[in-house]
Amino acid sequence: MQLGRGKLVWEKTPASKLGERLSALTGKTLGVIPQPGFDSVKVNTYWKKKNGSDAVTIHLVNYDLDAKSEPRLLRDIPLSVLLPHGIRRQMAHAQAIAPDADALVKLDARLDQDHLKLVLPELRIYRLIEVTLD
Repeated sequence: MQLGRGKLVWEKTPASKLGERLSALTGKTLGVIPQPGFDSVKVNTYWKKKNGSDAVTIHLVNYDLDAKSEPRLLRDIPLSVLLPHGIRRQMAHAQAIAPDADALVKLDARLDQDHLKLVLPELRIYRLIEVTLD
């Protein structure tokens, strides 16, 4: 199918491999870059406007668990998130939230060209990271 000046390619790619396939086609890393040793962690991100700023929300779930034991605590998980075109590129703050934690954890995040980079100190089952960009 040909539309305008671009070309649409239809391919039956499993959703789990879609990010890899798009990255290969575009030559750019899309979404969150999985890191070796953290294969059990699934990540989902979305972007929105919040109080006049751009906000990136990152959900992380560790699926390395069973009903008989506590999940293994993962430490120092590096994340690199491709920011969409048009989002603000000035860092305001980043914080991690967990349902089992008493307080928010402030995170050191930095912008590296089109990527937001940070390290999550620990993850047992679930974490939500909120990043605000001004």
